[in-house]
Amino acid sequence: MRLPSGRLVTYLAIVVLLLGLVSTGVGFILRRHRQMNSQVVPFTMVSTQQFFKAGENKRPPRANITRFQRSDGNWKEVVTYYNEDRSIRGTTTTLGITGRGVFKVNDDVQKLFFLSPMYHASHEINEDQLRKTGQFARDAVVLGFPVIVQRTPSGDETGYTEFYLAPSLGGTMVRQVVFHADGSYSVVDAETIKVGEPSESEFGVIPNYPVDYALYERFIKDADSQGDHELANKMRQVLEQQKAASSSGHG
Repeated sequence: MRLPSGRLVTYLAIVVLLLGLVSTGVGFILRRHRQMNSQVVPFTMVSTQQFFKAGENKRPPRANITRFQRSDGNWKEVVTYYNEDRSIRGTTTTLGITGRGVFKVNDDVQKLFFLSPMYHASHEINEDQLRKTGQFARDAVVLGFPVIVQRTPSGDETGYTEFYLAPSLGGTMVRQVVFHADGSYSVVDAETIKVGEPSESEFGVIPNYPVDYALYERFIKDADSQGDHELANKMRQVLEQQKAASSSGHG
């Protein structure tokens, strides 16, 4: 699903930041340049999410994000949210299941809430093509990993977002910085990255819960209400395909 740029940041802010889908936040950048590969590089990445007002350079994290990426393509992210006094406000768990999709896990009601499709177990990005796009900003290094920095405009006139993509980790986003017109900015930044297969105790068991599409249907309704009918229609197509695949036993 390719999202129109007008509502892209809004949609991704909801799905990526609030639900912890750090790497899928740049899927729209990578999708055109991917090629099938045999295996995903497994790793465990711990990141923090922070928000800074204009002139600030130190703030306590709003969230901690731990991503477990397996070599079979499946991944899990656990996000812990904090109040201003550093007390825990809540946690969310998100799963990427190859061939099925990306889901928010709700153990209380024992459901998987569908967020987006996930078609393939692994991909390889084309670095040269990424550098030739109008979104390429520069090369950089994060925690020893070479990264390609992509820049896209944000919702306001002078704001923009930078995505730091690590090719050696399959294009995983290891840093995201959203700059706002008022001088404030938010950051999702990797603190540690450990390459290697996550243990079974870390990853856990993928729950066999029924799939609920209510959250995705709400995204569609929001897009319609904001006048972004093209986005809403494309999301409806994704939803129909997902439901059809699920009912046939292939999703």
